[in-house]
Amino acid sequence: MKAFEIKNISYSYPSYPQKKILDKLSVDINEGSFVCITGSVGCGKSTLSLLLNGLLKAQEGTVSVFGCTDEREMKKLVQLVFQDPDNSFISETVERDVAFGPENLCLEQKEIRERVDLALKTLGIEGLSKRRITTLSGGQKQLVSLAGALAVRPKALVLDEALSMLDEKTHERVLSVLNKLCKEEGLTVVLITHRASEIKTAGEVYLMKEGKCSKM
Repeated sequence: MKAFEIKNISYSYPSYPQKKILDKLSVDINEGSFVCITGSVGCGKSTLSLLLNGLLKAQEGTVSVFGCTDEREMKKLVQLVFQDPDNSFISETVERDVAFGPENLCLEQKEIRERVDLALKTLGIEGLSKRRITTLSGGQKQLVSLAGALAVRPKALVLDEALSMLDEKTHERVLSVLNKLCKEEGLTVVLITHRASEIKTAGEVYLMKEGKCSKM
């Protein structure tokens, strides 16, 4: 099954309508795959990431996520993790913030607790559970943001430079975790990055240029 089917999408920001950030872009991404999307600054990578989970709507063409084209439903299927985690935090402490997504799914407290504990353990940050967000380093904040996404248990993760603050050792460990989730649980991972080690890890790599996307 296709995780993402993007057909001839175009997008221009209202503040600069004459410039097409995405110009009849098409790409398919299979379910359970690990994909990297790279390209120069301003080529449209972040704009594409917002379209992949319904935060933006294509002005032309279609975006289908696991067969779904409704933006509200797309948000339930895809978790988007940004480069700057401070833009996504809701709660004051790590465990409360990671619990926010599962709580929105109206799960029972026992299930929420299990999901939070597992997400923190998966990323090796269970020791941070009681810490206040404001006391964390940039890399720790990125891990907490990723844990919150994993706790929702989406079908796909879209990471927009979301591992950029991690030290080399932690970075390698997180890539290993993501690859394991792909292979063992069928999670689809789309990693938007400039980092060579991330590009080498991916099963497929796409280059964005002049509003289009091509397989490398």
